[in-house]
Amino acid sequence: MNVDEKTLAQIDRYLSDQMDGDERMTFEERLDKDPALQEALQMNREIHQTLADTTSLDLEKTLAALGNEFGQKYQSENADQAPQKEHKSNRTKWIIIATILVITTIVALYTLLKKQPNSQDLYANYYETYDWSDQNRSSDTTFEPNDSDWIQEYQKANFDEFLTKTNNLPDTLTNSLQYNIQFLRAMALMETQQFDASITILEELLNTSNTAYKQASAWYLALAKLHQKNTIEAIQYLERTTQLSNRGKYYSQAKRLLNELK
Repeated sequence: MNVDEKTLAQIDRYLSDQMDGDERMTFEERLDKDPALQEALQMNREIHQTLADTTSLDLEKTLAALGNEFGQKYQSENADQAPQKEHKSNRTKWIIIATILVITTIVALYTLLKKQPNSQDLYANYYETYDWSDQNRSSDTTFEPNDSDWIQEYQKANFDEFLTKTNNLPDTLTNSLQYNIQFLRAMALMETQQFDASITILEELLNTSNTAYKQASAWYLALAKLHQKNTIEAIQYLERTTQLSNRGKYYSQAKRLLNELK
């Protein structure tokens, strides 16, 4: 992966939200077509998140130790080099200035990165178990009485049992009913930490269905990608969520989460 200094500067501006609308749009268009740029951006995000997550590092003690060590060394050098020529004194002054700049930079970087959101914390904050009754109210699908056993498994949060009972469904089901079941299976897979399988179903629903599940699929895809620490794709799905509809809970949650990630 070869990325020049100009591109690295653009990545930094993008991550720090310093781009205006046109510049951001141009950068994101390039991002969609450039795998190397995507990799570089993801690497920079992961570095930020890793450093932000390492809260157990006691930076203050480290800096204090560096300061004490430098102070002792400086005092020792002054005592030993007092008779020496003036240019060595100037050299020591430059060392002091350089050291102060390094320490200041470390403190500033640590403060900045500490504020970066942790993707899995955001996932935990925003994820809610999908309520089947919401789906039932918004759907024109009528469930037959013999469907009630697996519906009850979902409502009781018996997600493994629900997945078992809906694993082999008849081909005679209507498209609408199939979308209902597939979406609920994706939710059950997320609940049982089977994110890859859930993502496969949600992507299919997002790309092929014309139902109300498109926006919900985009929203839960974003959350699944957050859980997998894939912030770039999470942002793309969040933006898709806001584009599908400009109202409702998924729109407002996606907008709020985008603001936290950018």
